[in-house]
Amino acid sequence: MKKVLLLGDSIRMGYDEYVKEILGNKCEVYYDDNDNGRFAAYTLWQANQFFKNYGKFDVVHWNNGYWDMNIEYPMVEAMHPIDEYIHFLKRIITEIRRNGAEIIFATTTPVLEAGTAMDNTGTGIKINYSNDWVAQYNTAAKKLMQDENITVND
Repeated sequence: MKKVLLLGDSIRMGYDEYVKEILGNKCEVYYDDNDNGRFAAYTLWQANQFFKNYGKFDVVHWNNGYWDMNIEYPMVEAMHPIDEYIHFLKRIITEIRRNGAEIIFATTTPVLEAGTAMDNTGTGIKINYSNDWVAQYNTAAKKLMQDENITVND
């Protein structure tokens, strides 16, 4: 049976059970049902834990973005400015490829208007968002994925 790993921030937590249900008897679907991948550096650590504990995967579908671009008070710049974001995406790609899995990268969901909301996974963190940020991070990530010949779920 094929093994699929879902990695990513709280957006991933919105579709993981649905994917598991749809793939049902076709694939074993893995994800952390207690935590999200937050920012890309955390997802890198989380991916390593899955590879260490569950071995090889056939497909890894992953997203990061909101936590990386978030400017959390009292900080005055993003958790990971775009160059750092891309750095960690490259490291995640390296680890997934080392695992032997096919990669599908999901872009960050656009937002209609700038604002702030509580993270929906119980962290107590406020996530700031702006579609300008989303567009900039998505553009950089899509260029990287194109350069790396990785499928993008946009």
